[in-house]
Amino acid sequence: FHDWQNNRGWVYKPLVSDIETAVVVVDKANIRNASNTRSQVVSTAEQGEIYKILAKKGDWVRLGYYHGGAEVGWIHSDLVFGE
Repeated sequence: FHDWQNNRGWVYKPLVSDIETAVVVVDKANIRNASNTRSQVVSTAEQGEIYKILAKKGDWVRLGYYHGGAEVGWIHSDLVFGE
């Protein structure tokens, strides 16, 4: 296993969730209402924030809040780890 900062280690499998997540790896990132750079920015994310992956479309990832799963929006895959 390795994390978004490339730390490596072992994790006991029963402790690992099957929920797909994405960690923001840049200082600040725009989250948009559609999967393109022309769409409206609906939120911003900061480095280290964790979101649930709801869908993938090309180079874009649709994010939701980890708890509850409410949709946040779309982010380019270069800005997150885990997709």
